[in-house]
Amino acid sequence: MKLANASEIRSAIQETIPAGTERDTLLNAVEDAEQRLPDNWVYRIVVLSLGVAIFIPLFALPNRETMQLLLPISTAALGALAGLLSPAPSQQG
Repeated sequence: MKLANASEIRSAIQETIPAGTERDTLLNAVEDAEQRLPDNWVYRIVVLSLGVAIFIPLFALPNRETMQLLLPISTAALGALAGLLSPAPSQQG
């Protein structure tokens, strides 16, 4: 199954739904969803490096002292990754 990109979804909405507020709402939702996560290499590198940092203490299991030193780094990386990937609060006013 091939995933559709935002332009394909927009064209499908424009072809199938008659003009009106529902169509505009759907088009705005597609635009908002497209802008949620930036698609650049810096973002991917940060997410990948934080993901790797989470699992570093698993490689230090035989050595408890090293594992105890790396565990706070892993926990902080998990918190940073959760904050980075969580959706921003919506502006409702």
